[in-house]
Amino acid sequence: MPILEICVGKTKERERFEVGKSIKQLLDATDARVRSACNGIGACGLCKIKILSNEPPKPSQADELRLDKEEIENGVRLACQHYPNQDISIEVVALAPKSQWHSDTISDYVCGFEITEDNGCRLAIDIGTTHLGVALVDEKGVFIADRIGVNPQVFAGADILSRILSAVNSKESADSMWDMLISTLAEGVADITKREGMSHRKITSCDIVGNSAMIALLCRHNYHLLLDPAYWMAPIETNICGENSAKIASKLGADSINIWSSIAGFVGSDIASGIVHTRLLQHKKPSILIDFGTNSEIALWDGKKLWLTSAAGGPAFEASGGGCGIPAGRGAIFQVSKEGGKWRFDILGDAKPEGVCGSGLVDLIAELVCDGAITPLGTFKDASLKSWRFSVDGVEFFLSKKDIDLFARAKAAISAGVVALCEAANIEILDIDALYIGGDFGKHLNIKNAMSVGLIPQIQTHKVKTLGNTALLGCLDLALSKEAREEFWRVKEIGAVTNLASYSAFDDVYMQNLYLKAMNYGD
Repeated sequence: MPILEICVGKTKERERFEVGKSIKQLLDATDARVRSACNGIGACGLCKIKILSNEPPKPSQADELRLDKEEIENGVRLACQHYPNQDISIEVVALAPKSQWHSDTISDYVCGFEITEDNGCRLAIDIGTTHLGVALVDEKGVFIADRIGVNPQVFAGADILSRILSAVNSKESADSMWDMLISTLAEGVADITKREGMSHRKITSCDIVGNSAMIALLCRHNYHLLLDPAYWMAPIETNICGENSAKIASKLGADSINIWSSIAGFVGSDIASGIVHTRLLQHKKPSILIDFGTNSEIALWDGKKLWLTSAAGGPAFEASGGGCGIPAGRGAIFQVSKEGGKWRFDILGDAKPEGVCGSGLVDLIAELVCDGAITPLGTFKDASLKSWRFSVDGVEFFLSKKDIDLFARAKAAISAGVVALCEAANIEILDIDALYIGGDFGKHLNIKNAMSVGLIPQIQTHKVKTLGNTALLGCLDLALSKEAREEFWRVKEIGAVTNLASYSAFDDVYMQNLYLKAMNYGD
């Protein structure tokens, strides 16, 4: 892939990029965003960059209208007007203010359903335990922009149970979580509308999905029931009062709010919207969707019936619970490989390495197991080692036994979920014809490595598709299409939830899959 070198003052950063996006779009995914206020059509003239390498491209009509002759002669161009197809070095002339929000990777979104006519833009939001996703499309379903940011509720705990307990034990904590979430989402929406040069008054509707706990906390209703095992397989009403709904609509600048309720227990509307987007129920052969996250959810369609469960991923898939782990973002080591005895570490943004994100952790563990440095039991071959230390660009990191244990437990829970659903549906793993992987964790996942350590079932690799944030993509479908909404209600109607706590073989399957080797199906 070509490399974009970004110069801001005396600092330089390097980004690998896919051909087909404008320089503005590429910068939107970094911390060096350029000023903008016209949705990338060249009307505002704010997104000025200077081409430092090669011959500057021929100025566009918008360049000639918005830039003076001297600027053009000095290589200044509008970032939204130029689509690089080879290595390029630029200087950001008009740097945008810092923001925690950045663009995700769903700009190629196309609604696969018949679009229901509307007179305004439609907003979609996915509330995850760790991250928030926001996306906006126009009345015709044309993608405008998306943003991803951090869920501020982390102060009350990294996992969903900690947050529910915090809300149950303290009304002040519950109120703080609600206020912080709505304010942060409003910032994300404002970041889109300001940078894309549009008024929030054009937003007619806002659809929201999320895991069960996040939706219950948002609605301020019945979140305490998630602490009761009696409700882990039962639908939980999460009705939002008119006053709170109006507050959310006002803060986000939308005419109306539609919060999609969860299916049952810890199986939320996020996996349901992912099922809608992947068209899982249209498959004639068994197909699976695994939405990886702090609370991972699994859906199996056997061709006639839909089976669902959730499994505790904990911090492992967000890579935030161990010594070297960080969430995916600039500076995260996202791919690790070893060839000819030499290690290679790929870093998001080609920035200074800060830690290892989830996909990088999978690669690192898989390579060390293959190398014999880590045994299938998850212990170091050299018993005297307490951690495996490595250096990337002069920065020292270590992989601890705790990191390995967290990963092993999380992937064992996923394995138990997959096996439990297959048993319920009376199908074999090898019968699976398609495996969809959702969640930010899966965007950079090396499928072969994931299979080798037992994170996902061993099926033919061409049957595996990594899709990124399927919850947000499905939420866009729901916002745009009556047909998609009908599919969502079908998912809720026919979905059969399996609670892993009541799965009789859970302990055996879980223990068998703690080993760092291919998934054990309990045969």
